[in-house]
Amino acid sequence: MKLTHLLAAGLLSASSLLQAAPQYSLTTLAPLADYPKGFAAALNNHGQIVGYSDLGEYSFKMAPTSWNNAIASAMRDGAGTYGMAFSINDHGEAVGVSYTSSGFYESTIGGLESIPPAHSYDGQATLWQNGTAITLPGLSGQFAQAKGINHHGQVVGWSVNASNQTIATLWNNQTPTALTSLDGYRGEANAINDQGNTVGSLYSGFGSYAAFWNSNNELTLLSTIGGVGGEAYAINNNNLIAGWSASSDGRQHAALWENGTAIDLGNPDDYASFAYGMNNHDHVVGSFIGIDDTIGHDVEEYAALWIDGNRINLNSLIDGNAGILLNSAYGINDQGWIIARGIDSNDTYHAYLLTPVPEPATYALLLAGLGVLISNARRKTKIKTCNKQ
Repeated sequence: MKLTHLLAAGLLSASSLLQAAPQYSLTTLAPLADYPKGFAAALNNHGQIVGYSDLGEYSFKMAPTSWNNAIASAMRDGAGTYGMAFSINDHGEAVGVSYTSSGFYESTIGGLESIPPAHSYDGQATLWQNGTAITLPGLSGQFAQAKGINHHGQVVGWSVNASNQTIATLWNNQTPTALTSLDGYRGEANAINDQGNTVGSLYSGFGSYAAFWNSNNELTLLSTIGGVGGEAYAINNNNLIAGWSASSDGRQHAALWENGTAIDLGNPDDYASFAYGMNNHDHVVGSFIGIDDTIGHDVEEYAALWIDGNRINLNSLIDGNAGILLNSAYGINDQGWIIARGIDSNDTYHAYLLTPVPEPATYALLLAGLGVLISNARRKTKIKTCNKQ
């Protein structure tokens, strides 16, 4: 019997469909020549990928890099010698940062601090367009990063204002506007969808709060799953938001926000989990940190894919003989292509591209069937796999 008939008849269980889910073909995204490491930060629906090549841990010397057909190319430097690209839209426009100083580093994922007045950091928000690097002005004329771009060319990120405070920033036609904040809070914007809705985080002291700005620059602090704190990293065109939220026990759980309500994607047996990317089919990627009590509370980070709130360890969907452990996934496009970071048998970190096998049309059918079956199972058992607050 054909798979489509089985799905229509509802004869496959959720577990069997998970087993039938497509395997992924794994391609190493080699960095630029003379660079030992690479990091893939984002991909678009045409399979274009951007990120950076890295000279090594704590080197602070990164080169903005694009990959087409898994071939690395250097992106034209912007205002500085070094740089990183963080996002790309379907027109091939990419954004990130260019800098000359090697004395400052901010992780792609996570919070930031205000720039000390005497600090040598000279990063400039950068837009790569038609092969040209364009510097985007900050709120005070300097010190900025661009983190996300939508298909209309609107850019979000952060910049430093006249009071040396990092402020979530929107660029329209390369003109910066401060996004609404709260007194005493630092901020950054991480992503913007095609409706002009933006997500990011506000920071106060050591605390972080997931934030949403609508297209009218009205700020909403997103709810949590029971604890205090969170960060938002991605928003799709269905206005679903992905990131992490604090649980009542203080742990960080991967989370989705739908209509402002936090949905827990975490597993209570995990130490922590994070959702970093999402496509317009509401499929989410990120990572979870597992705890193995049998060997002295050893922890390991694993790349994850969530479908309808149900988590799949991406390592279970690649060739187990490849000797590669995928630690985290950062982006997924509408064709199901995923970019991830992993470590090979030589304990070397690489960027990887995962493409679904079979072809995307069959992949989409399988995932759609999985969602229907899980939804039916929920209605029958009245068991919720996602806890809502």
